[in-house]
Amino acid sequence: MNCYLSVVVVSRNDDHGGDPLRRTQIFLNSLAYQAKKYKLPLEMLFVEWNPPDEKPKIRDVLDFPLNPWFYSRIITVPPELHAGFRHGDRQPLFQMIGKNVGIRRAVGEFILTTNIDIILDDTLFECIAQKNLDNYCMYRADRYDISNTIPENDHAMQQNYCRTIKNHVRRNHRFNSGRYKILQEKDPFDSKFLLAKSKIFNWIEIKKEPFAMAVLKPNVSPGLLNCNACGDFTLMHRDAWTNIRGYGEFEAWSLHIDSIGCIQAYLAGYTEISFLPPLVCYHIEHAPASGWTPENGHLLQERIQKNGIPLLDFNIMTDPATIIQTFAA
Repeated sequence: MNCYLSVVVVSRNDDHGGDPLRRTQIFLNSLAYQAKKYKLPLEMLFVEWNPPDEKPKIRDVLDFPLNPWFYSRIITVPPELHAGFRHGDRQPLFQMIGKNVGIRRAVGEFILTTNIDIILDDTLFECIAQKNLDNYCMYRADRYDISNTIPENDHAMQQNYCRTIKNHVRRNHRFNSGRYKILQEKDPFDSKFLLAKSKIFNWIEIKKEPFAMAVLKPNVSPGLLNCNACGDFTLMHRDAWTNIRGYGEFEAWSLHIDSIGCIQAYLAGYTEISFLPPLVCYHIEHAPASGWTPENGHLLQERIQKNGIPLLDFNIMTDPATIIQTFAA
């Protein structure tokens, strides 16, 4: 199969966040269905990092769909390799390093890094399936967090569930952008307010065609990049990933390392294009403090600090010297 899109995720069978196998199966089934529906050649690269000895392997507990447009590869990073990383005795998974493992082995023309509990809206997948992506752009999509009670087996029902406002827990748009953010939040489905006021912004170009998108202009502050939940959807050409050398391989909690990757790409000359609603992705909500949320971020931070694991502060992206202080031996 001449693969257009490689999708890279990292996980292990360790009950992280509660019911991860259920969420992962929904993710796999949805992507396989969309690949077949929109006839997009797609490979799934599942990096199984440091699999627990006492649990079955991922291949034994998940059903990896197979059809003429979709196939999967499982890449295992064994415990003995994981043990060579600092803090590996307290942090069982290095997510961004794992994503690099998948990126390096991907065969697709374009590579999407995401996570095991993400569903792409059909409009977003259909846009990608048109195969009009630009080799010199970095593509982002907003993430809508949805309730965990999503149906498991019917794709149409899942899409309808994700688009229903009462099932939304929160919406993650571009932040630190003032009026842009306000207009974006006024209409979560077709961005009509943002599109209507597109001429008032001098740092970004907002377009309706060929699809709703926001194109960040060159030489603006990296602080205006759409880094909110960017680890769940960052899409670039394989050469772009190679040129920025993937994500920074910090032996730390994954928070903000994905944002640094976006800034690397932007400063390397890749234009940021953010798909606008309805071209979004959905994140299935999981247990509090298993991932960062506005409501429980402090609980996650307390747990990480208690375990003695380095955690990047958001300011690290504007003060590179902080990296040296954070990771000094």
